[in-house]
Amino acid sequence: MRIWHHRHIGPLLTVWGVAIGAAAALWWMENDQPALREMIDPLYYILAIVMLVVTWRWFRSRGRKDRRHGDRRHSDRRGTDEDRAAS
Repeated sequence: MRIWHHRHIGPLLTVWGVAIGAAAALWWMENDQPALREMIDPLYYILAIVMLVVTWRWFRSRGRKDRRHGDRRHSDRRGTDEDRAAS
């Protein structure tokens, strides 16, 4: 499914799913062994920062130059009557 500037949403949902799974695993370890709380808490922040960066890069709009929508060499114009008349 394409929603944002004709991009597929699958990669974004996959990354978010992995991040939610990782956060759930961290939460489970934190509740299972409370002594690890001080070591696990910074991992939540790291995970959140990574997710913000990935999401920002997915939503970031690109210029027309980066999309490469046309043929830059104008090969579609080759072989026209004008080109044949000039040569």
